[in-house]
Amino acid sequence: MIMTTKEREPVFVNSLSYNDIYSSDSKKSFFEYIKNISAEELLFSVCSYTVQIHNQKLSNSLAQIYLYNLIEKGLPKQIQKKVQTYINYILSKRNHQFNFINNTSSLIFIQHVLMNAEKLPIKTKRSAEKDHNIFKAYLWCTQKWIDEQEKNKYIYSSNSIEDIIKFLLEYRLPVQELQEFKDFRPQFIKSSYFFKFCKSDKQFSDYLNIFLKSYNIEDSDSYLYHLLLFYMTNYETFNVDCYTTVSKNHQVALNFLETLAINNQPIKYDKDFKEIRNYPIYKASGSRYIYLSKNFLIDKIYQGIIFKMGIELVKEKAIYNNSRIKSSIDFMSIFGQEFTENNLFYRCMEINFKNMDSMQPGSELKKIITAGEPDYYMRKKNDVFIFEFKNCLLNSEAKFSYDFNRIKEEIYIKFVKDRKGKDEGIMQIINTINAISQGTFKAIDDINNKSTIIYPIIVYTDSSFGLEGINHILNKEFKKHLKKYKFIVCNLTMINIDTLIKFQNLFEKDKIKLNKFIDEYHYLINTSSNIQDRLISFDRFLEDKLINNNIEIEIEIPTMMKEFMELIERFQEKK
Repeated sequence: MIMTTKEREPVFVNSLSYNDIYSSDSKKSFFEYIKNISAEELLFSVCSYTVQIHNQKLSNSLAQIYLYNLIEKGLPKQIQKKVQTYINYILSKRNHQFNFINNTSSLIFIQHVLMNAEKLPIKTKRSAEKDHNIFKAYLWCTQKWIDEQEKNKYIYSSNSIEDIIKFLLEYRLPVQELQEFKDFRPQFIKSSYFFKFCKSDKQFSDYLNIFLKSYNIEDSDSYLYHLLLFYMTNYETFNVDCYTTVSKNHQVALNFLETLAINNQPIKYDKDFKEIRNYPIYKASGSRYIYLSKNFLIDKIYQGIIFKMGIELVKEKAIYNNSRIKSSIDFMSIFGQEFTENNLFYRCMEINFKNMDSMQPGSELKKIITAGEPDYYMRKKNDVFIFEFKNCLLNSEAKFSYDFNRIKEEIYIKFVKDRKGKDEGIMQIINTINAISQGTFKAIDDINNKSTIIYPIIVYTDSSFGLEGINHILNKEFKKHLKKYKFIVCNLTMINIDTLIKFQNLFEKDKIKLNKFIDEYHYLINTSSNIQDRLISFDRFLEDKLINNNIEIEIEIPTMMKEFMELIERFQEKK
């Protein structure tokens, strides 16, 4: 069961699982259900729907269409009756929905098919019996991840905000990223800007060449162009399937797809689906390819570039500052230090908030202030904004532990103090606030302490930290460390960098006034009688607010996106 929200009320989504329809004693191994069906047919049967349900507006209706078609054509009448009875029971309950096709079950299904692919027949004909077995195999997968959750089952009271946060962190967090509908635009913008940085930096220019060589692609424009085409051909929902076909005349495109194909990769069970993340395409018969996961394909746009580059640099024994890059983790640290904060984050801030009275990146502040400098400082009249930028990932072992205390500890390590006791996130902001209080910042800006309002902000990159309740946990910890000041310190706000990129022009044109929206956000979460409102993330609050205010958010093209579109035009001119 997944808890989500609809119009700020809790909605419980019940996933149809094996034990809902069949006796648990009758359950066989996954392979027993699929052993007479080809891998291509199995993958197509599921991926043709999971690719399309990326569109949030159609996701539930598509799942219902698939299920009802299966009931009518592929299931025995006795099973049809059980399924319909289950659906009617769920829909009769207040704020309950049923779910059949979902990204988590589909990825488990795909992973298990690939684990057994070599033992499956190459080609088979479809039949009602096989459809029934595919249905059982899919429910087997849903049952598997439900059973994982049940190991640490926790019953909560909806009257307690702490209980709901515990529930969300234990059960929603592991599937948060998988269930969300990712927007490809910020990923293309970030990728384009990273490649632009690589070309301007001698060391990273060499790294870029190693990366492109691994794909047999001549330049980064070509890489992004082909990736954009693959995504856009599958972007319009409902009227497309999960196949893409590439002519043999398009050798670059074929080479690119081959590097993303999972066919010859060793697959083992992994809760985080690492292999499918790295290889989100399956090479089918002929010149056809199957999209295994649209979300993971979107990830290849940016995250995949970074991970792949790290892998290739380790293989090639690349050097950074006279030392060999020994692991992908080494490169992630280099990447974060050289690009993510000092280039991507700074560039985003420069575009979004160029109308501020004072703007100072951390790199400049370090030259003047010896301690307590934030990653970014800016001021508009008496409003001071203190930013800490955190390019970190939530540890997957903690995420899949279904253990509230372990997950909370990991969040604190990222945003309070690390394992060695070094200040992170909110403690770094506390240090900056204390430095302002002591007059240290007089050297860089004329701050009137008595009338100053300080807005503490953490900008993060991992969407896992946008889960409802995490801002609440960290703000509670933040307030514990505040002293008494002459100025006002607002509550902590966490913002995904993708939000700053996605709504870039609205920030730039002052259609989004940061102080105004932060004030409204905290007023809602502090005064609402609805617990769902009190836990909402700033990113979701902002998007909901823009939609409710009828602000056109789709028409606006971010400045960085314009730069990317110019890049694509240049590539087309070369052809």
